[in-house]
Amino acid sequence: MLLYHYTAHECWPSITREGINKGEVALGPHDWLNAVWLTSDRSTDGHGLSGGCPVTPEDAQFLRLPWTDDLVWPNTRAVRLTVKVPHGDRSLVSWKSWANKHVCPKWRKPYEEAGGGRAKAKTWFIYWGVVPPAWIVQKEDLLPPPYCDPPMILVSPRRRGDTP
Repeated sequence: MLLYHYTAHECWPSITREGINKGEVALGPHDWLNAVWLTSDRSTDGHGLSGGCPVTPEDAQFLRLPWTDDLVWPNTRAVRLTVKVPHGDRSLVSWKSWANKHVCPKWRKPYEEAGGGRAKAKTWFIYWGVVPPAWIVQKEDLLPPPYCDPPMILVSPRRRGDTP
């Protein structure tokens, strides 16, 4: 099955070494699991992708980072990876079917709305594992690479199961 994964230029070097291995699947406002997000949608519109916006002081505090006014999130609309997941791989699940069983409706609805709405959510898939580099059949730079000025952050909030 051909699917797409959107990411920032800054993540590409680690993806080529380790595969796609990080993604936050929210179960609620303060509870996450790690899985890889994929979509059947070739467009970056919607999906809740970061556009390289500034990190707020509140975000920095939550992430336990020193805040500066030039700190920005990596632009996850910058690179589209085409991924070929082997047919029948049981680690790949539809977001809608999985979320209906595992995510509280009070949280699922606003989560989907923030990510482009129900139509976009129907295109989402979760891969419970590492997508190896060999499965990436195409890399497309949708935006030019940044010059790393301002500095970017590449950290995620702690998720359930992470070690401190």
